[in-house]
Amino acid sequence: MERLLSHEIDRSMLIPGDHIYTYRWGYIYSHHGIYVGGDRVVHFKMANLLLVPSNRPRCKNCGYDRRAQLADAVVKTCLDCFLKGDRLFRFEYEVNGLYYMLKNPGSCTTNKCDPADVVINRARNACIKGFGKYDLVENNCESFAFYCKTGTRISHQVLAVKNIAKLVVNGVIIYQVGRLQDDIGIKYIKKDVGETVWAEPEK
Repeated sequence: MERLLSHEIDRSMLIPGDHIYTYRWGYIYSHHGIYVGGDRVVHFKMANLLLVPSNRPRCKNCGYDRRAQLADAVVKTCLDCFLKGDRLFRFEYEVNGLYYMLKNPGSCTTNKCDPADVVINRARNACIKGFGKYDLVENNCESFAFYCKTGTRISHQVLAVKNIAKLVVNGVIIYQVGRLQDDIGIKYIKKDVGETVWAEPEK
């Protein structure tokens, strides 16, 4: 049932530019990032202001030290640091409406994504320039990964939560239709302005 609702993959299936995610705290929420190749993932993390103690030492593979991250930051880590022992999933783009409604929120979209080189460039730029203040609703890890793929900041997990009232009042069908309408509407949101998008020089 779980495989039907999400998109678990093996590490060998990863392609640079993939939007990946893993579940945390018993599937309560998912953490998202962009795979940039070479066993490295770029992801947006909230500051560790001693509110989230960590007994993990500095990673010998990528050098990431969660204890030392005292500000919200876009970080580049190895895949193991991203997963933290959890399973690997790939976010899907350009799915059809019925497929979207059958899937877990935060696992797919009907929207198109940009070419892999543009996606990777956005992720790398964010490592340098940052991605603003981390906000669970307006600016989270999924917002970052979706921005890298499309140029628009959106969290499907948050969209689903906002539609919970429809589920309570009108039932599952209206709830799922509301999710789909929100997802389709993303394409009409203006992309972030001022971004630097790498383009291959003309020959």
